[in-house]
Amino acid sequence: MTILSIDPGTANIGLAAIRLDGDRIEVLTLKHLQRAANQSVGEIFGVMIATLDAWRVDYPPVDLIACESTHFRAGFGRAGLQLSECVGVVRTRAAAIGLEFTTIEPAAWKKALTGTGTATYGTIKSMLKAQVGYPGGHVGDLHYRTEHELAALGIGIAAGRVRQTAEKVGRGR
Repeated sequence: MTILSIDPGTANIGLAAIRLDGDRIEVLTLKHLQRAANQSVGEIFGVMIATLDAWRVDYPPVDLIACESTHFRAGFGRAGLQLSECVGVVRTRAAAIGLEFTTIEPAAWKKALTGTGTATYGTIKSMLKAQVGYPGGHVGDLHYRTEHELAALGIGIAAGRVRQTAEKVGRGR
């Protein structure tokens, strides 16, 4: 199963492309998009969609697009609305190209990887290293630069595992 996953944002967006085959995780690529001071939110969303479209060609067949669901906290205000816009842009693109789309709550993907929904990025990094099987500052053959890339990777793995479990249940296993 090939999954494109997104840690949505308005200033920083994490992207990951992975393949899951049972318990085996193959990291295909990671990317961090950071909005420049003179770049609009719409422009960074456009770069995100162009990247996902290119990866669809580079890593076929894509089975799922997974995105962290938006979550509102006191004081989030406009940023919370823009996060929703980011998720909406990805959902709309997935529908337009006929790909399955899912969201996963922040606490749910963290719990799926670490056992706790309040895990820190240090814990997430350690668990990803253990699950992907590579030590050091690498995930797979790839250097990761930001927590946004690690979050996108975690979102993809957790969403893929949810889908794998649903498929097994559907087949009566």
